[in-house]
Amino acid sequence: EAAAEAADEAAAEAAAEAAAAAQTRREAAEAEAAAVAEEEEAAAAADEEAAIAAAEAVAAAAAEAAAAVWHPPQPRRGEAPGRQQRRGVLYPAAAGEEAAEAEAAGEEAAEAEAA
Repeated sequence: EAAAEAADEAAAEAAAEAAAAAQTRREAAEAEAAAVAEEEEAAAAADEEAAIAAAEAVAAAAAEAAAAVWHPPQPRRGEAPGRQQRRGVLYPAAAGEEAAEAEAAGEEAAEAEAA
């Protein structure tokens, strides 16, 4: 009877140890799952921040490009429209025409000097 009682106690202790070990493994697995979830959340937050930073950089570049659009000067008071072109400021669409006119004028001046 004492041997059976000792065997029962040993079995109960072994069962308690097994339960404690299972609980420890379960807690370790939960802690690992929580760490993985935190890492994934941190990675997602970093990706989101990177995407936001990239979008802000694109928006800033677009704003800078929009601000860099060339605007021709307005005629001075009492000045005829188009006069500012003769001041050396060319409208983008008229730049080719002005260059051709300047080249023709230069050729005419060279011919006049030769004559």
